[in-house]
Amino acid sequence: MLTRLTLLLSLVLFSAEFSFDQPAGKKSKSGTPGKTEKLASADISSRPISVGVTNLGGKGISEDVASTLTDALRAELLETGRFAIMEREQMNEILKEQGFQQSGACSEEGCLVEMGQILGVDHLVTGSVGLVGQTFSINVRLVDMATGKILKNIKEYFKGKIDHVLTTVIKSVALQLAGQEVPIELKNKITKLEESNRPRSRSTKYLWTGLAGITVGTAAGLVYLNIQNSESPAINSPTGGVLIEWAIE
Repeated sequence: MLTRLTLLLSLVLFSAEFSFDQPAGKKSKSGTPGKTEKLASADISSRPISVGVTNLGGKGISEDVASTLTDALRAELLETGRFAIMEREQMNEILKEQGFQQSGACSEEGCLVEMGQILGVDHLVTGSVGLVGQTFSINVRLVDMATGKILKNIKEYFKGKIDHVLTTVIKSVALQLAGQEVPIELKNKITKLEESNRPRSRSTKYLWTGLAGITVGTAAGLVYLNIQNSESPAINSPTGGVLIEWAIE
């Protein structure tokens, strides 16, 4: 009888001790996450944001140029390391399979949210590139598909060549969409490119023209004087012209 009682008491004590020993990674009664859950949460927050980039609308530029600028924007966004970019072909295929129809550019909030839900992305990048005179206007937005809110609205104006928009300005836009600082070297490069395309003032143009005229006139006068003072005869050239040899005295 005493032996059975001792065995029963030992089992009770063992069960009580086991119930207080909590495995790692589980939530405690207070709701504090364990080590495993903290690591999982960190992994989720650090993952790249999935983004779809719609074709930029072209205003004053051709559709092919707008498409090329869109491809450049995709590449620059991927280069930031902040986003996981869906390929254009994949986007078009999914939208076609789901029968997504749109009339004109998909720029309204309802249209963008519907497109984003079909694609299954976190955000959409949409916008346009316009040209008025010699100035390009780049207007690009980053839209959250969960709320439909505009997270970033980037506007850039550049007076210069389309080549520089493609190779330089688009990079600046991508960095701003990613929430990253644009390097001072890139800002200075864009400024210098704009300055190089500015026309000279009339006074500067006339000054250079006058200096060029003086230089040419002086050179012609020196040549004439040298020819007059030269005792060397003219030498016929093989091409039919005349080579004149003179000496400065």
